[in-house]
Amino acid sequence: MSQAPSAPRAPYRHPLGLPAGSIRALLSFLILGMFWLILVVPEQPDKQPVHVPPALYCLLGLVLHFFGSHGQSIGGAPGQPHPWHLPRGSIRFIMVLGTLAVVGYEYTVSPDRMLERLTPSADKLKEWPYLVGALGGGFCFGLFLRLGPWKRLPAYQDLLAWISLAAILLLVIYFVVHIVINPSISVPIDALTLECILVGVVSCYFGARS
Repeated sequence: MSQAPSAPRAPYRHPLGLPAGSIRALLSFLILGMFWLILVVPEQPDKQPVHVPPALYCLLGLVLHFFGSHGQSIGGAPGQPHPWHLPRGSIRFIMVLGTLAVVGYEYTVSPDRMLERLTPSADKLKEWPYLVGALGGGFCFGLFLRLGPWKRLPAYQDLLAWISLAAILLLVIYFVVHIVINPSISVPIDALTLECILVGVVSCYFGARS
């Protein structure tokens, strides 16, 4: 007695309908863009000195994780487009080229200033345990989501899309607070809560898509 053929499974829908790796590439460029800008922004004596915050170092670790990904994690499966429909390897090439250009420029112009900005301010060192906890917790939760049996459910795919949008929005807000607002006021905003939420959400998305 023959059995009726099972219905084909619906194709996996990547967040926001973009090729696999596109959102992680966008998040990585937002993180790198903030890092590059902190290094090259001119000195302004009447404003607070700019340093790379510990939260940004946590986010840069996620960029390295994305950079080291391969196969379906970062690019398309056979016959599928690569992130943002760009040629294979374009994202990594831009990351490397941009970082080398910024670091090389700063090292040529003012290596002491670059080292000073790469060193977090002393009052920020106490934030490391909270940020590392948010990084590890968010990434592990993302891995848990990725390994669950619900991966192909439309509701789960919608959830990933919302997490990606939240990560993008939080990065933009953090950029405004750290680059625009804090250097222009005498008492900088304590953004530790925002930083922990940001690191947790972004690492959750990277963990779910790794």
